[in-house]
Amino acid sequence: MTEHMFVAYNGTGGDAPATHLDSSILPGQTKLTITVEELAHQLNVSRATAYSLAQRKDFYPAIRIGHRIVVSVQALTRWLNEQTEG
Repeated sequence: MTEHMFVAYNGTGGDAPATHLDSSILPGQTKLTITVEELAHQLNVSRATAYSLAQRKDFYPAIRIGHRIVVSVQALTRWLNEQTEG
């Protein structure tokens, strides 16, 4: 069963945001992005290994925002599935 987190919209103009965030991407996960440190924890690898992965050109879940690197949870799930397909 998929859990949803409902988001309130105050109606101040513009398009209404999505009415829910799908938390089925990673168990207990409701954020759209995670930090590289959280990536290390999720993959059970060292922080250095996670940063090395995040800096690779072929690791598309990583997004650079200014000097920060964040990882799209949805893209990470897709990338992991691609890595395990044989």
